Amino acid sequence: MASFDPNEHVGESVKFRGTAWTAAAGATVAVPGTNAPIYIGGLDSWSGELEGKDVEVSGTLRLREAQVPPAEEGEWPLHGVDTETFVLDDADWAAAD
Repeated sequence: MASFDPNEHVGESVKFRGTAWTAAAGATVAVPGTNAPIYIGGLDSWSGELEGKDVEVSGTLRLREAQVPPAEEGEWPLHGVDTETFVLDDADWAAAD
C-alpha cells in the first residue's frame, strides 16, 4: 500500500484504507504509517461488524481546530479534543476486500 500523509491532502477529496476504531470523540480510521487518527465526520461509532476491521473510506479531508483549549499547568483538562484533528467530511465507507 502506498503511504498516505493526511497533511498533504487537507481540503482534497481522498480515498484510503485503514482500521476502523471507535474513540471517545467518535469513529476513527487508523491509517498505517500515520500517527494521527482520522475521524469520520458525523459518525459516533462503528458498527460491531466493522469495529477493528479494515475499511476503505472516501470523502473530503479537513483539519478541525481543537474543540477545547489545552489545560494549563496544574489545571484539569476540559472534556473534548484539545489538539487539531483530521476529519473526513461527506464520508462513504465499506469493508475492505
